[in-house]
Amino acid sequence: MTTTETATTAPTTVTFTPTTPIKIGDKTYPTLTLRKMKAKDRVAADLVNGESRKTFAVYASMADVPIQVIEELDNDDFDRLEELAAPMVGKSLAKQRAADAEMMQGALTKALAALMKE
Repeated sequence: MTTTETATTAPTTVTFTPTTPIKIGDKTYPTLTLRKMKAKDRVAADLVNGESRKTFAVYASMADVPIQVIEELDNDDFDRLEELAAPMVGKSLAKQRAADAEMMQGALTKALAALMKE
């Protein structure tokens, strides 16, 4: 007896269009095309300081753009980029981002509770 299993695979690239094109020096980036994350993208994160900048470095490496391009995204665009890139980053980074979001939600809940007591 044989079993056939159908697996769904993530796309190999995704294209992101920021609300406003990003201009760094003489170059304008109207879109960013991110490829599936590779081990070398983790190395890009090791080259910068700060937890947020590590995430920026990974996305910049995946898109083959300077980190400044990711840093210049407005917050809403960055949130959209993270959602779009999620299938491209693999399970470990996606789990870490989910854990970070849960931790932030807990901190916000505690801060609101403290404010309500005042």
